[in-house]
Order: sequence, then C-alpha cells, then structure tokens
Amino acid sequence: MNESVTSSFSELWIILLKAASKENAGEIVFLLDALDECEQHGSSQFMEALRRLYTDESQHNFNLKFLITSRPYSHIRQGFQPLNIPGQPAIHLSGESDVETKKISQEIDIFIEVKVNEVHDRLQLTNNERDMLRESLTRVTHRTYLWVYLTLEDLVQNQDYIDEKRIAEVTSNPPKTVDEAYERILARSKDPQKAKRLLSIVVGALRPLSLKEMNLALNLRKGQLSYADLTLEPENRFHEAIRSICGLFIMIVDSKIYLLHQTAREFLVAQEGTVEDINRPSGWRRSLRLQDSHCLLANICIQHLLFTDFEETPLSVAVGPSRDHSVFLDYSATHWTAHLLESKLQLEGMLPDLNIICDASTTRCQTWLHIYWASLNTEFPTGFTTLMVTSYFGLTPVTKHWIKINGIDFDARDHVYGRSALSWAAGNGHSAIVKLLTQRSWKKFLQRRALVDFAGKDG
Repeated sequence: MNESVTSSFSELWIILLKAASKENAGEIVFLLDALDECEQHGSSQFMEALRRLYTDESQHNFNLKFLITSRPYSHIRQGFQPLNIPGQPAIHLSGESDVETKKISQEIDIFIEVKVNEVHDRLQLTNNERDMLRESLTRVTHRTYLWVYLTLEDLVQNQDYIDEKRIAEVTSNPPKTVDEAYERILARSKDPQKAKRLLSIVVGALRPLSLKEMNLALNLRKGQLSYADLTLEPENRFHEAIRSICGLFIMIVDSKIYLLHQTAREFLVAQEGTVEDINRPSGWRRSLRLQDSHCLLANICIQHLLFTDFEETPLSVAVGPSRDHSVFLDYSATHWTAHLLESKLQLEGMLPDLNIICDASTTRCQTWLHIYWASLNTEFPTGFTTLMVTSYFGLTPVTKHWIKINGIDFDARDHVYGRSALSWAAGNGHSAIVKLLTQRSWKKFLQRRALVDFAGKDG
C-alpha cells in the first residue's frame, strides 16, 4: 500500500467498508482508544464518517461495530450528538456517574494488584513490603491507571536498594495526582536545561522525531555550519541519555520519540499568558510556551538548511530513499516555514538567511523545495521562481525584498500548474502578500501606461 493511500482518511475508510461488507467478513469490532488525543480535523473527519455510516440506510449491509473511548470534550460530544437519538445504533457510557466511578475504581484496584505483584517479583519484595505498597496505592482517592503506572515505575527505576524501611518512606508520601507524579519525575532530571530544550522540541514538533533527528536538533550549536561540525552521540547511548534527562516522561517506540501521554503535554504547555517559572517548586507545570517551541524549531531548521553540505549536494542524493544520509533534512525541509510563521519571529532581522534559503536559482533551495513538495504527493512545479517560493509560504518581509529587485517577472508562471506568485499567495490565504503583489503590479502597469502616453505626445 503506497504512502498516498495510508495518509488519506477517505481512502482508508473506503477500504475498511469494503472489507467489512464482504460475505465472509463476519462481525468486526473496531476499537479506537483516546479519540480526544487525535488532532481536531482528524477526529471531526472520523465522527462525520461514522454519522454518515449509521444514518444512511443503504450502508447497513455489514456487521461493523465501533468501541470508542474519549475524554468528554465539548467538540467530541457535539460530533457524536446526531447519533444520540432514539433509533440510532449507538450507546453512550459516560463513566461520570457515582455508580460508574465506583466500578472504574474497582477495576483500577485490580490493576494495582497485578502491577504490585509484578513489582514484587522484579524487586524481590517480601510479602509484607508488597502489602504495604498495595495499601498505600489504594488509599489515594482519585487514582487512575496512568497515576498507578507512573508511581510504580518511578519507584522501580529510582531505587538503588529496597527494604521495608525504604518502602515505608516511599509509600508514606506517594504523589497525589498525575501532575505531582510528573513533577517528581522531571525534578530528578540530571540536566534540567537540556530537558527543557528536549521537551520544547517534542511538544512543538509537527511529527514525532526519530532518535537521529533529535540527536541533531538537541545538540546543534551556534556556529556549526555543516554535518562535519557536529558532535553527536552514538544512537544507543543517546537513547539512554534521553532516559536520564527526562525519565518516564518520554517514551521511545520504533526509534521515534513521544511524550508518555496526552496529559504530559497538558502538564507542560501553558495557555497563552500563563507561563510559570521553572525555578519555582512546581516549576515544570505549564513551563513551556508553544510559541517558544516553534521559535526554537524554526531556528534549528533554518540553521540546518544553511549547512554548506546543501550548496553543492546533487538533488538525487538529497531526495528519495537515500534521504537518511542527510539527517533531519526531511523534517527541516518540510516544516521550517510552518514553525517560522507560528513563532511570530520578526523576519526582518533574518532576511540575509531567508534570502539564501529561498533563492530558487540555488541547489540548496531546489533540494528542500523538492522534499517539501514530495510530502504533498503532487507533481513538483518546475519553473518555480524565488518570488513564487516566498509568496507560496507567506514570507512577507522576504517577498518585500525580492519585489524591489530589478528584472523580477511578476507575471511568471510555473511550468506545471500555470500559476503566478500572486495566484499561489491567494490560494494559500496570504492576504498581506496578495496586497503587496497587487499594488506592485498596478504600479508597474501605471508606469508603463505613463511611458506610452509620454511617447504618444512626442510622436
């Protein structure tokens, strides 16, 4: 299955329905956990598809059921509202009533029993120590699965020795909430500044970074101008370094880096105007601003795209399966402009660097632009000029710079889609650039008309 199919919700949905409608398909139960952690556009697509599926009589020729869990956010409730009417095949279990809360609490007690027995075996606890540990966990009123996991893993990973006295010390003051557990985990970081940089990158990244990519992003320093200037840790050692920096807060799956849970992101990232000081006792909570994360990633991407390696690198080397030879290039090429615009940085002070990156006549620009366009799964527009690049991505100050240069053809069109810089800017909603280009085009038109009138008067 090619990438264009696996990245398309509508294509995958059609495949699922075709599979479910086959005569020998039988009953299919589709389990989707934590719908609230899906980005909002994707969750809206999914809920709309479900609504159409179960309200359209013509589509009931299969035995397909969905079991969906989610926190009760308003947009999720509203998305499922059309199914919450008599006659529709939907059942909603709120989990918020006293009866349901008690049942969930009993289930968590079973989870505690199982996990404490695992810890008993791993740490070779005595039966008395095991019982002390279990009782301390079940005493906490608002316990959750995640809280139990964090509390026990923190105990296991941070004890050089264990005995009844140590168990008593640990269990006498367990974290009361998930936030408190997160705070304790990060308070043990061996390098808080590096932890803050790493976590800023993770919360701001537009896709999960690989270990190799994070190794570069975390260790890139000012003045490093090429891959040869970098001093990166071996991947297996870097894996362990992340553990010592962030502990349980980060998980690594298939060499990609993720936050442990959606609540970890909510714990770290401040709402606008509510950043807390990292030096305060509860300094990690709400200590990161998303705008700062975009700023950090924008600067990392721009510095990387300015590497001298890309001045002469043949396009065939930088694009395609061999892209792994240029670590981080896939990410910086695809996402640098998004981070730059989200960062709200003053682009005027960055013009020299941005002009270099956006100069369409260079190998550097053609390299990253081809990689970016490959991510769109559409044909690359040959003949893309520098003005088209800056207009397409909404880089207003850079566009202002280029329209002042003599010889710029405002009416030039790319060779594939036949669109001008103005058309690309308008299509992407960059109104400031549309205004710039429109004013400039009228100015040139009026100047040409004035010259014609002047020539006419002189015969």
